[in-house]
Order: sequence, then C-alpha cells, then structure tokens
Amino acid sequence: MTPVIRVKAIILCSLILLTAGCGTWRQSVKTRTSMKQLKVGAEMLEKDKKALALKAFDRALAGSSDRTIHLGVIGLLMNKEMYRESIPYIRRALALPENNGRYRMTSSNTYVMLGDVYGKLGDLPQAEAAYQQAVRLNDNNAMAYNDWGYMLAESGQQLDKALRLTRKAVRLRRDNGFFLDSLGWVYYQKGDHVRAVEYLGQAARLSPFELEIRLHYAKALDAVGNRQAALVEYAKVLKLSPSNIDAKERIRTFYLKNASK
Repeated sequence: MTPVIRVKAIILCSLILLTAGCGTWRQSVKTRTSMKQLKVGAEMLEKDKKALALKAFDRALAGSSDRTIHLGVIGLLMNKEMYRESIPYIRRALALPENNGRYRMTSSNTYVMLGDVYGKLGDLPQAEAAYQQAVRLNDNNAMAYNDWGYMLAESGQQLDKALRLTRKAVRLRRDNGFFLDSLGWVYYQKGDHVRAVEYLGQAARLSPFELEIRLHYAKALDAVGNRQAALVEYAKVLKLSPSNIDAKERIRTFYLKNASK
C-alpha cells in the first residue's frame, strides 16, 4: 500500500514538525499573513472553489521560504486529490535552499510526494525519477522504497524490482502495516499467494482498520482457497466500508456457488 497518499495528513504533520521553528513563525508577521492565506485557501477548497484556493495559496507562498507553508499547501491539495495541481507547488518546495541535513531529509520526503503524485497520474517514468532522487538524498527512506515498489506492483510492471524495493522498506520498518501490505501485494501480483497471505495477514493485524489492507488480505485468502477465512475478511471490509462493491460481489459470488452445490 502507498501510505503517503492515503495518510498524507499524518506524514505532512510530521514534516511540519520537523521543519517548523519552535517559536520563530509566531513572531513573524509575514508568516502569520501566509498562514492566514493558507487558511483562506483551505476554506475555498472545502467550498470546491479551486481557482480561488490556488490564488490564495499563491499569495501565501509569495516570497516565502518557509517550508511549513509550502508543505501545508501541498498537503491540502493532495488531500483533495488535486494531484496535477500540486506538482508546481511540490517543485517550488524542492527549489528552496538546503540549510542542513534536517532539510535534506525533508527534501527526500518531498520527492516521495512527487513520485506518488506522478504515480497517481500514471506517469511512471517521472514517478521513478522522483523516487530515485528521494533515495539518493536519504538511502534509508523506507517510504520511498515502499511507495516505489507498490506503484510497480499496481502497474503489474517490473515485479522483481518491486519485490526488492518493498523488501527493503520492510527491512527498514518491520512494524509498519502499510509496508508489509505492499510486500504482500507484490507477492500476490507475482502469483505467490501463500507468501502473500503471510505478509498481508501481518499487515492486517498491525493495521486492522485499514480498508485496503483488509481487502488485499481477503483476496489473498481467496486465492489460496481458504474461502471461509476470506469471507470473514470481506465482511470486515464491508463493516469498514458498507458500499464497497468489490467485497459485496465477492460475498455474493461465494453464496451463489455454495447455493448451487
């Protein structure tokens, strides 16, 4: 699973905490003005007034080198799935000067965002270039390896490479349910459903309320012929998302098959 898109707000908060000064921004009139415009932009997004939101964001960033503001804009756009619109803002953030190693790590994570966005837009070459830059800046960026590998798995391309990438992510963060899900999903795409069940089961135990993880686990159980366990998992999916068409269809097919026996 690519957590950066689905839990972007969590990652964004971490980045903001990493880059923001403890009290400097409060003392800065310029930054307070930028934050005000950031809030205006967020309100416009909620009202689906995207053009006005972008204008407010441009005002917020005018002449600003504050990474907190830049990352705030990017996070708001990505949360609204405005992926194409977010690209110039991400590149703008990446153009900010590097002051120390801390910002180098932040830039690595920002390149992951860029890779995720290009992946969502179906531009795999640009996405791979962004992920490559992310790991060049920080060779221990587990998120970069995970998201890169998951993107390849979802596309059905370079599955051996996807396996290497997601394995590295799991080695770096063995307790991360999203990363285990990605590794399990690569195995599923490669047709190794037994291995898929192993890792997807671990992912589901670590992240029991993540819809996509539970759905992946259910599909893997179904693929190895453990229909009853799969049915239980599909039911859990529906509990999390009552309108999930995939789970509904799988359950309906299960009962139709058993009714005909």
